[in-house]
Amino acid sequence: MNYKLSIDATRQALENTFKRYFLFPNIYRAHKTIDGAKETTILIITLQQSDVISQGIWGILPHNYENDWKMFQKALNTLSVKSKDVESQSHYEEAFFIR
Repeated sequence: MNYKLSIDATRQALENTFKRYFLFPNIYRAHKTIDGAKETTILIITLQQSDVISQGIWGILPHNYENDWKMFQKALNTLSVKSKDVESQSHYEEAFFIR
């Protein structure tokens, strides 16, 4: 897999499409290519703040992990997760737990 995506829309187009406003509107920049292998932010809408568009880092990092993100990604690639792995591996449990 390439682990790349693109978010090339304007801020206004995204707000109109998702009917939400940016939590931090001044830091959004459109990107033709976002490389998941690099620590780059992407747009997200979370369950905790479902009324706004926020930003997060692509990938899954356990809540209590205290070392470098890149070390974790080298040991376990979380940029693309198979559904069978979500169900069988405990480090995905918190990220996919829906309350």
